Amino acid sequence: MGASNATTGDGGCGGLGARAAGALVPFALWAAAIAVVSAAAPYRPALDDPELLHLARSLAEHHALATDGPFLRVPLWQLLLGAGFAVAPERAAVLGLQAACVALAFASANARRRASWPRADEAPGVRARIAVFGALALSPQLVLYARHTPTEIALGALALAAAALAPRAEPVLASRDTSAPDAARASRAARSLAPRFLALGAVVGAAAMTKAAGAALAIPAAVWALRARGAERFAARVAAPLAAGALAVVVPLAALALAQRGAPLDDTSAFNLGALDVDAWLAAGAPPARSAAALESFRAILLADPLGYLGGALERAVEWLLLPSSLELRLWIPEYPALVVEVLDVAAFFGIATLAVLGTTRASAPEWILPLALWLACAFPQKTPHTPKVTVAIALAPLAARGLASLGRSARTAAGRAR
Repeated sequence: MGASNATTGDGGCGGLGARAAGALVPFALWAAAIAVVSAAAPYRPALDDPELLHLARSLAEHHALATDGPFLRVPLWQLLLGAGFAVAPERAAVLGLQAACVALAFASANARRRASWPRADEAPGVRARIAVFGALALSPQLVLYARHTPTEIALGALALAAAALAPRAEPVLASRDTSAPDAARASRAARSLAPRFLALGAVVGAAAMTKAAGAALAIPAAVWALRARGAERFAARVAAPLAAGALAVVVPLAALALAQRGAPLDDTSAFNLGALDVDAWLAAGAPPARSAAALESFRAILLADPLGYLGGALERAVEWLLLPSSLELRLWIPEYPALVVEVLDVAAFFGIATLAVLGTTRASAPEWILPLALWLACAFPQKTPHTPKVTVAIALAPLAARGLASLGRSARTAAGRAR
């Protein structure tokens, strides 16, 4: 997909100071933008805020998951917000969690040493990272959504954390030689990577407990874990800590939700797929009955005209790419200037996506799996959510930084030839 594997010529990932600058400068820009927007437009709950805030308040006050909301959701963010409400004022807890998610995204992107990229010479330099993440920090997606729903930004941050934990493609587990000394050395290398794979699995589990589509992060995680040379001979030692990390997050949260609320674990996907509006959804009865009714309406529509439904899904996929998602917030906060938000939203999304295409190589292609899964998950249902576009922008930002560095290197090469 565009860029070669040649060095970016932008100073590599740099030392500790360069990586710190790559994280702190964009975070400072984001914090300043949040302050300006907060002063200009008062905060109002938007999108999923009322429901999520109600669930978190119920958890903080009653120490139990609420069952009276219109939707059942995986409980990770209810727990985090509820814990924050117990120790800080509500708005401070929400903003603190959002700031933590943004900080995790910037820190993860800059924690990737040269050795953590599929190839060391793919690593973008600090100038490219500051440029791309600085633009992302000032984008409507990150600034406006950071005042509201936390899950989309968190999922993007988790995608970057997973990429930072990925091992290099070669030669982590020694050569493919099956001789005893080499096999023993590869076995020791596999054991030494177990803590990294355990953490990678935990990140995947947290992504799955953030949004159902976040489970797609398991695919690149498995690719990253098994791509090390010789890993196929020790697949069990690689898979075991990866699965253990994911289960350590998923099982307690799922058990808590099922014990206190019952099935299903999350019914928002059923609602988006079905043809029921909110009133019909609530009138359908208990959560299992609502999900069954919504899925039955989806099957009826799909089976009545499969090609028509798929054609509609294709139209929704194109519309999802083109529509500035941040404009949805103007339904709640009319003070946001529509034209400015629209232009900056489109420029940020397509700028990052274009640079990411230029910065992608075969080895780094797995980083597209989660963004593509989100695109499919949003476009296939009749009710098309646009908020996950900020997740895509965050997840692709490191590849965009590499694409920008590659463009700069090509420009310098061309200028040198011209002289």
